[in-house]
Amino acid sequence: MNKLFPSPPSRRNLAILLVISVLVTVILITKQSRNAGLGSWNGAEQNRQQGSAPQQGNATDENPAPARSEAKAVSTDSSAPVTENASPLSQAAQKRTIVTASGVRKQLIDPMSSWSELPAWPEGPQLFAEVETADKRFVNLRPDDVGEMPRVLAGAAEEINITISIPEGEPGEKIFLELPNGGSFKDSESRGRVLTLSADRKLTFSYITDRVQGYCNVKLRHRGHTRSLPVWVGELPATTPEP
Repeated sequence: MNKLFPSPPSRRNLAILLVISVLVTVILITKQSRNAGLGSWNGAEQNRQQGSAPQQGNATDENPAPARSEAKAVSTDSSAPVTENASPLSQAAQKRTIVTASGVRKQLIDPMSSWSELPAWPEGPQLFAEVETADKRFVNLRPDDVGEMPRVLAGAAEEINITISIPEGEPGEKIFLELPNGGSFKDSESRGRVLTLSADRKLTFSYITDRVQGYCNVKLRHRGHTRSLPVWVGELPATTPEP
């Protein structure tokens, strides 16, 4: 009877079988993980080698060489004549000299060329002034936000010609001029006069500066707005007072 039906295995044998099966399972899992890791490393190495190899037609330079300019080199010879298409320097770095139709050499002064930022226009119509003295021509004189134009330099008792342009004016409009602190008009002993705006919206007059060194302002009133043109008479001192 016992030979036909053997006795069940003991607990010890079952424990040994369980341990053996666990070890086999761990070994199989470890081997599979190792093979998967080797496959990933081989793939990454292959990608790295492919990425480091130069690819024709797709290569880009992070720091490409600058393109060669087609412009011709500018001569550095100071004796070379300056052409009309040369870039103008600012007033602070350059003094231009012009020759008038009568052959007189004059210094051309344009304050706007030395301004890094143009001041705001004051209220009222815009205007520009041009002043010509014996040896200078001041152009593009325009009032700042308080209505005052850049300073003009002239000699004592010197006759200067002033042209005022008012693009927004109307031909025939009346402009009142005033000399509050010295000087006189060439053809009038009065300190004030009224001029009429011409068809090209300009007015021109001659002004004789005072004989005393200092400021002689020329004031213009148009449509209720006052503009001032300060004229300094004589040599400039080390410290010039404000007008």
